[in-house]
Amino acid sequence: MRTRAVLLTLAAALVLLSMLAFEIAPKLPETGAPTARQVRAGQESFRRLRDALAAPPPEAEVRFADADARAIASLAGNALHLRRVDAEVSEDHASAVASVPLPLGLWANARLDAWPTGGFPRLTAQVGNLPVPGFLTRFGVETALQLLRWRGRDLPALDGLVRGFAVADGVLIMTVKSPVITTGVVDNLVGIVSAPADPARTAAIYCALVAAEVAAPQSDIALHLARAMALGTPASGTAAIAENRAALVAVSMMAVGPRAGRLASDAGKRIGECSQKLRQPQLARRDDLAKHWALSAALGATLGGDVSEAMGNWKELSDSLPGGSGFSFVDVAADRAGLAVGKAAIDPARALAFRADMAAATNATLLPLDATVLAEGVSNDAFKERYGTIESADYRAMTGRIDALLRSREVLGSR
Repeated sequence: MRTRAVLLTLAAALVLLSMLAFEIAPKLPETGAPTARQVRAGQESFRRLRDALAAPPPEAEVRFADADARAIASLAGNALHLRRVDAEVSEDHASAVASVPLPLGLWANARLDAWPTGGFPRLTAQVGNLPVPGFLTRFGVETALQLLRWRGRDLPALDGLVRGFAVADGVLIMTVKSPVITTGVVDNLVGIVSAPADPARTAAIYCALVAAEVAAPQSDIALHLARAMALGTPASGTAAIAENRAALVAVSMMAVGPRAGRLASDAGKRIGECSQKLRQPQLARRDDLAKHWALSAALGATLGGDVSEAMGNWKELSDSLPGGSGFSFVDVAADRAGLAVGKAAIDPARALAFRADMAAATNATLLPLDATVLAEGVSNDAFKERYGTIESADYRAMTGRIDALLRSREVLGSR
């Protein structure tokens, strides 16, 4: 009887907590897809943070205005398929809010507030009508950092990483330890949300590709892919996934440069004298399309499909603004073709057999010439007039037509 009473009490407590935490309607209205200017603001915000983390010791300051916070929230919502996400820098603190749909028509309305302190900010949180104590919120962040340390990241304590957090005139001013690049906060960021390629193996494949290119120069990205496939003979699907990841990141380093090695932790720092000026690989006789395809394939194999697709769309939106080359659906086609290969290369059911397809690839099987006649140089105003946003039905229909074209031409990985 006593056990039954305890179980009933626990069940009642869980029901009560659920009633407090979950609601029948969202509190936050739809925030919409990121605009081109929000994409540009988000890119600039990340650049400032990256520069601060790479600054000379002992610390550096980085600032974010309210518009920057909202831009970052919009990009995060787009990548995660959350349509009700927002952030704000008010007069005395910063906050992030989200309404997340749940099964049975329920919603989790969550809010996180960060308050100024002399170090890492004081955090308060609430889910529905259920307040989350500040010590539990901080414990959650510290636990996440500890998990990263167990995965090999050399990360300082919270107050050592964020040494100051202030808000003045609606601007967030954060003081961070610098440089932090060597601790992996930037170079290993991909490892937080995905499975990075093995850095040693990636560097080895890259150096072998460089040596092969020096011995027999060629221009087609497909031949780099074939060379990369010839460098490994995995015996199982699991081994093939790891080898494919490393190979695709190495190929992207050939097309984009050693900085693409961040998708394999510190691979870019392991290549030593292998890095040298080489002929730029091409796809459909264009350097830029080789970069789009190779980086998208590597992103698909490490970050996954949703984030990689979103990043490709953001790049084109940013290009559509004055000073850019314009929104290019040819670039989008190259992105989506590369992404299809990246996803197939890490599919447990296909990874091993798919290596033969990649080894036999040609430029035509990576991107058909039909795709190179799609619209390019589209201004932001023209894009908005025709498609609205990158989440609109019209835009989804256009990307659907691109995917259908890739399938009809039997592009590698598109089926």
